[in-house]
Amino acid sequence: MFTKSLKLAFGMLCISSLIVQSNYAQSNASEQHIQNAMRLIAHKVLLVSEDSLSVIPPIEQNKNEFIISFNVNFSFEPIQLAQIIDDVILETEISKHYFVSVKNCLSNDIVYSYEKGKVLDSTVSIISNEDKTSTIFPCGGRVYPLDCYRIFILVDNVDKNDRKSFIDITQSQSNQSNINFWVLMIIIPLIIILASMILYKRSKKTTESNFGLISIGEFLLDKIQTELRWNGEKIELTSKEADLLSLLQDNVNSTVEKEFILQKVWGDEGDYVGRTLDVFISKLRKKLELDSDLKIVNVRGVGYKLVISTR
Repeated sequence: MFTKSLKLAFGMLCISSLIVQSNYAQSNASEQHIQNAMRLIAHKVLLVSEDSLSVIPPIEQNKNEFIISFNVNFSFEPIQLAQIIDDVILETEISKHYFVSVKNCLSNDIVYSYEKGKVLDSTVSIISNEDKTSTIFPCGGRVYPLDCYRIFILVDNVDKNDRKSFIDITQSQSNQSNINFWVLMIIIPLIIILASMILYKRSKKTTESNFGLISIGEFLLDKIQTELRWNGEKIELTSKEADLLSLLQDNVNSTVEKEFILQKVWGDEGDYVGRTLDVFISKLRKKLELDSDLKIVNVRGVGYKLVISTR
């Protein structure tokens, strides 16, 4: 039972670890959300190039900048590329302000770039009716040739007007996470201690209740209560019958001499006659009849033997 207590304590520690990991995972959910959005952008860029089979490499990240790489060369038209990126970011609600640049893999030169989310002076811009922001499309309409390109997307997750409220919310969430963490660190050990105490008491009670019980075939011999137990039933024994049966069990499948039995069970009491032992053996045999694999055998001229057969 003590082992069970240790297992329970270990299990609770594992649960607390999972809870802490869950809180940590939630704190990083926004970053993973952006990663998934970037992979979706890469997928759609390849689909426009009629490529649905190429594997998309892992998205690289440098602080707030996400880098989309490709295993194949492709060509692109700037406004179409920007539309793909804008649609995904709008759908996933990643940011209202971001900067996109496309670089040549070999030269690392920026071949195309645009910014979304600020109203800027430009002769080539598209005004959004929803948020009155602009998207700058330099070189719109020009098709870039088949080559190796990487897409860099610098994300600003917070509008300046909303920055204060965002910081407040983040701080509040952080404080709540810290509170939850310490609550767990206090409550869980208390639960473990309480559970261990309960299991220990149960174990102790079970041990005490099982003290003095001896397994004999399908029976249980209770020397304290001087009784045999069989499938929930109780068969009363005298104290001498219990002592005699216990002695035979201690020497199971071995012959125990009469003189040794008389000395151990009756000792110097002297309240037995020549056939007393035979009478007690006969009574025990009747009480053990329920278990056909259990027999008390008379070894002529020597003594008795408790035999337990195995099938």
